[in-house]
Amino acid sequence: MSEENQPTLETAAPVEEAPQQAEPVAAKPEDNRPLVLVTGASGFIAAHVIKQLAANGKYRIRGTVRDATNEAKTKPIRELPGGDTMELVSANLTSEEEWKAAVKGCTYVLHVASPFPLKKPKNEDEVILPAREGALNVLKACAEEAGSPDRQLKRVVLVSSIAAVSNGLVGPSGTYSEENWSDETKIPPYEKSKLLAERASWEFVEKLEDGKKFEFSVVNPAVVFGPPLNASSGSGSSLSLITNVIGNKVPGIPNLYVPYIDVRDVAAGLIAAMEKPEAAGKRYLLANEEPPPYLDMAQAIADEFEPQGYKVPAKPMNKVLLWVAALLDEGAKLAKSYQGIEIKYNISRMVGELGITPIPYKTCVLDTCYGLIDHGLIRKTPQYLGHPDNRPPPQEPEAEEPKAEETKAEEPKAEEPKSEEPKAEEPKVEEPKAEEPKAEEPKAEEPKAEEPKAEEPKAEEPKAEEPKAEEPKAEEPKAEEPKAEEPKAEEPKAEEPKAEEPKAEEPKAEEPKAEEPKAEEPKAEEPKAEEPKAEETEEPAEGEESS
Repeated sequence: MSEENQPTLETAAPVEEAPQQAEPVAAKPEDNRPLVLVTGASGFIAAHVIKQLAANGKYRIRGTVRDATNEAKTKPIRELPGGDTMELVSANLTSEEEWKAAVKGCTYVLHVASPFPLKKPKNEDEVILPAREGALNVLKACAEEAGSPDRQLKRVVLVSSIAAVSNGLVGPSGTYSEENWSDETKIPPYEKSKLLAERASWEFVEKLEDGKKFEFSVVNPAVVFGPPLNASSGSGSSLSLITNVIGNKVPGIPNLYVPYIDVRDVAAGLIAAMEKPEAAGKRYLLANEEPPPYLDMAQAIADEFEPQGYKVPAKPMNKVLLWVAALLDEGAKLAKSYQGIEIKYNISRMVGELGITPIPYKTCVLDTCYGLIDHGLIRKTPQYLGHPDNRPPPQEPEAEEPKAEETKAEEPKAEEPKSEEPKAEEPKVEEPKAEEPKAEEPKAEEPKAEEPKAEEPKAEEPKAEEPKAEEPKAEEPKAEEPKAEEPKAEEPKAEEPKAEEPKAEEPKAEEPKAEEPKAEEPKAEEPKAEEPKAEETEEPAEGEESS
């Protein structure tokens, strides 16, 4: 029996250990948070979307890049706030199969990716087809996911552009809203690609069969400025209007009104369009209501950065020069077409439904410049100070010095007993009332400890001024106030010997005035009596004025 029991005990031990080893695996909590897909994760807008999604902590994040195995491309994304916990997958805009895998298990899809040309394409289809077909590939994959048995997909939000709202419509004046659509016959290839991609997307969603439908929203941001989060996301063409100024790459500033939006507002608006129930089936214009003049933006940059060693062009561009540039550069040609035209936007839907109020243009533009410099996209000058929020407080040391002086001013309080000794001697002056100047002895005697013998010669000067001392006779009543203090007087201590009257005559002609503070000598003004050690004649006078 003992032999049979031994193997039983031996086998029992591992059986008990097995659950303990399995517990960590089984204990891993399942992350049931909704999964959000962010396309084009390496882009300028997508970087801020990822950062804000990670900050609120309510979602799991999956991002797409063209090649998730390319470490050089994925490293900057991993270093983003929240990028270390994000799942990255490969998905090319032209591949339907890759998008099916990318949207699998997602609750929300934020389609941010879109081709942005760095120069004018030879054929507009080089930009239009990838934008339109890429958007449709994403939506087709979403429709398949929405129709699957374990469907979780709820909503898709497409990032379009203001180029699909007001471009080609601009006149001498006008106010535009989500109800407007650009004129595709009057806009350049990129703007046209955004317009056609959005139109094709709305048409696709409207024709979906019931089993594959999902909620759909669109945001239409203006020209996107704001601080880049890394060098790769800040090199896009959307920041060229800022880099040309802070980098001193243009000879002057065209007379334009720039419809801008801060990238932080775009990210917040995109997430709100994903979450808000009322946002389903709508498009949202993300812009500032009244576009600021480009020249005002340049001047704000000049005011901030010229003291830091940057040369900033902040003067109007010569019209002839702009005409010449328009013949050679597509951007200058577009600028020429908008020369002097002021337009406005109705952003009530953005503010009222999404809860987004645009960041002021000065804050947006200056933060953009600091971000470009900090990430090496614009050189740093020796005088560069960095963003104001990151600078140490410059005045802290100066603020501490006065505090040190205040304590010094309080030190004389410890010497107040010295000033009280003269109080006992004040009655000496009362015996020869005619020589009331002696009443001034209290303060004159304060330095007795130091000046008794040295100042005896000075005693002769007051003799000449004794007539002046008689004037205070009218003030004798005040001198009588100390009489009430006679009990305090230590007359025995008083060295009444008139032989020492010269000491009593030491008081200067102005010292009678010091008698007034005697009435206030309740120690409140005694510190002032002591201060005369530095300026014996001036500070007593101030005390008299206060009395």
